[in-house]
Amino acid sequence: MSDKEKKYNPDDNAGVIAFPPFIYIGFLIAGFLLGLFIPLEAFNGLLSFVLGASFTLLGFFFVISAFRLFKKKGTNIPPTLPATVIVSTGLYKVTRNPMYLGMMLIYLGVGVYMNSLWILILSVPLFIVINKGVVDREESYLENKFGKTYLDYKSSVRRWL
Repeated sequence: MSDKEKKYNPDDNAGVIAFPPFIYIGFLIAGFLLGLFIPLEAFNGLLSFVLGASFTLLGFFFVISAFRLFKKKGTNIPPTLPATVIVSTGLYKVTRNPMYLGMMLIYLGVGVYMNSLWILILSVPLFIVINKGVVDREESYLENKFGKTYLDYKSSVRRWL
């Protein structure tokens, strides 16, 4: 049995409503489709390029940094697999959710770059879905699995920023 198979237990995971990148992509597609039928512009020209690129690059920095920390600590990245440790270094000293924050920045960056007010409007329900369907479930799972260790971390680091 491989190490990956030893770590897998179908009941040992956060029980998130869907794989988080798919949630972000789904909202992006919805915003894009709405924009095809009812165009709403947010920004124009150079401003949309600069802001969109900046948000997107910062978002990729967050996601890649968080992935590297998870790999370094030897824990699973997808929330459908068991957490093996609490990562509390690097960006995790500033926010408990740098991957989701990074994905939100990428989402917003794409919306601004595409000049789509729909994508930006949908960021509000997207944020609610991520909070309720992913983050709340992960936090409950981590509290149950790691107890005081996670509660101490949770009390010292903000959920977002």
